[in-house]
Amino acid sequence: MSITTMIRSTSLTLVASLAMVVAAAALPAAALAAESGAAPASGLHTYTVTITNLTKGQPLSPPLISTNYGSGQFFKPGGTANWGVQQIAENGNNTPLYDSTVLDMKAGYVTDVQRASAPLVPAGSPADAMFDQSVTLTIRAKDTDRINWISMLGCSNDGFAGFNAARLPRAKGRSVNVPVLDFDAGTEENTEDFADLGAACQGAIGVKSTQGALGTSMTDWRLAEGGTIHRHEGIFGASDDGLLEDVHGWNPRKIAKVSIKRID
Repeated sequence: MSITTMIRSTSLTLVASLAMVVAAAALPAAALAAESGAAPASGLHTYTVTITNLTKGQPLSPPLISTNYGSGQFFKPGGTANWGVQQIAENGNNTPLYDSTVLDMKAGYVTDVQRASAPLVPAGSPADAMFDQSVTLTIRAKDTDRINWISMLGCSNDGFAGFNAARLPRAKGRSVNVPVLDFDAGTEENTEDFADLGAACQGAIGVKSTQGALGTSMTDWRLAEGGTIHRHEGIFGASDDGLLEDVHGWNPRKIAKVSIKRID
C-alpha cells in the first residue's frame, strides 16, 4: 500500500504530501521546506545532504535522515522491520520513525535527525508540476558518526530506498556520493494491485486503475508477510489492475543520487 487520496493539510508524511498531486492546485512554499529535529549540541560539524529522485515511475516519500555513532540506525538488512520502518515502507508515513529517532537522540544514541516535508517525484511525471526531484537537508554530526536515510518507493506495497550507516566526508568542503539501495520491508505481500496501494500513486505517475480501485492509506493486516528486510526484487506487473513493469519499475543502480558535503 502507499499514500492517501486527498490532501487538505501540510502533513509531513507522504500520506499527505503525495496526495497533494491528486487534489491540490497549489502548495505554499513553506510546505516544501525541510523540518528540523531538536537542536543538536554545539561543536558538531554541519553537512548538507542532497537527495535526487532518478526513477521514472516511483515517487519517493519525504526523506528522513539521521546521524548516529552507535545504535540508532533505521534498519538492518536481514532484520525485522520495526513499526516506524513498516509505516514508511507501506504508507509513506515517516512520523513514527521520526518520533522514535528524536527519543533516541534525547537518550544519546542519535546525534541529529531531519526530514523533508514533500516527496521527490520523477521528472516529467504528472506530479512534476507541483513537486521537485531534489531536496537538500542540513544535518549535524560528529567526526565518527555515520548517516542513515530512508524513503518509501511510493508505488510499491512495502518497498523503500535508502542506506544505513554510510560514511560522512571527513574534511571541510569535501563531498561524497553515497550508493543507494532498494529494499523490501518484508511486511506486506507484493500484490502490486492498485486496490492495495494508494490513489496518490495513480495521480502522481498517471497510470490509473481500470477497475476504479482507490487504494488505501492504512496497513492491511490481511496482506501481512512476516518476513525480514531484503533487497527488493522489483516490479513484475503481477496484477491485472496494478503496477506496470515498464512504468513503475526502476534500475537498481539509478534509484536516487545522494551527495553529502561537509560545510564546517
